[in-house]
Amino acid sequence: MLRAKVKGWRVDDPAGMELVEVLGASRAATKHHKAIHYSLAGDAVRKMRDSNASTATKLLFEFLVLTAARSGEARGAT
Repeated sequence: MLRAKVKGWRVDDPAGMELVEVLGASRAATKHHKAIHYSLAGDAVRKMRDSNASTATKLLFEFLVLTAARSGEARGAT
C-alpha cells in the first residue's frame, strides 16, 4: 500500500480505517510526548538522575537518550 501511495498510484489509505478497527480506538488516539531539542538532553538526564524515580527507570531513560532506541523495545529488553 505504501509503495502505491509513494508512486502516486493511490491517494487514499484503504488500510487506514481497517487498522483503526482492528487496533481499537484507544490505539488510534495515542498521544505522543513532544520531543526535546538535543541540546537539552543533558539537562533532562541530570533531572532524571536527581528524581525519585527507581534506579531501573533512571538507567532506562539514560539508555534511551544515549542510543535513541525505541522506548517499547528498551522496556522489553532482557
